[in-house]
Amino acid sequence: MQIQIQNIQKAKDTVLSSSFYPMDEKFDIIRHKFTNYDQLASKLEVDFKNNRMERTRHYKALVTNTALEIAKVFPVLFEASKRWYIKKVK
Repeated sequence: MQIQIQNIQKAKDTVLSSSFYPMDEKFDIIRHKFTNYDQLASKLEVDFKNNRMERTRHYKALVTNTALEIAKVFPVLFEASKRWYIKKVK
């Protein structure tokens, strides 16, 4: 289960350069449009449909990897990434 960020330059040129969106929204847009997070989260729902404990463990790992990868590729989103991580894990 590897998080992947596609079209990094396009994300920088469109989303990050926009002054219209606050940082938390920029993070969400990048997470939804430029990563495979949604597909991986859906796959966890299907794969561990009958095992909630195992699904939760894998989901927390996915959230951690997503937050770290986005913060690593887009350092300006570090704080937004940290807030999203805390909200999702608790």
